[in-house]
Amino acid sequence: MQGKPFIQWLLFALLWMLLLVPIVRVTRATATARAPETAVTTAIPVWLSVRFSALPDSFTVRQGDQVLMSETNPSEQLFDRETRMAIDEFGAELTLIAELPDTDTAVEIVVEPDGLPRQSRTLWLSGSVEEAVSFRWRPRRTCRSRRT
Repeated sequence: MQGKPFIQWLLFALLWMLLLVPIVRVTRATATARAPETAVTTAIPVWLSVRFSALPDSFTVRQGDQVLMSETNPSEQLFDRETRMAIDEFGAELTLIAELPDTDTAVEIVVEPDGLPRQSRTLWLSGSVEEAVSFRWRPRRTCRSRRT
């Protein structure tokens, strides 16, 4: 008994068409999905502190192109000031550019944003450095009142 090639080919094509339907639905859904919104960045008041275990020759703390703190030939190891920092839902990234002694030097950067918890990072660096430092804050949870 011999099969009919045309009917076999037609059944084969129909089977592949049925498998194609879910693939098209999935790919069309991702193509029309809404693009993620860009992070909302707000500049808020921040108390910024930088402490060195040994005197640096110079240092600069930047956020993007904005210089938040800069000192040349400092006579102290602790520097702090109030400034404004751009913080979005992902946090903030600072860049430390410093000329340090050739021995390992601890550098502590503390950020205290208005209305957010204080965070600090400690880095062990030596020599001429340019180091990125990230700070992340958890999103605030809103309290929902229970209605009965």
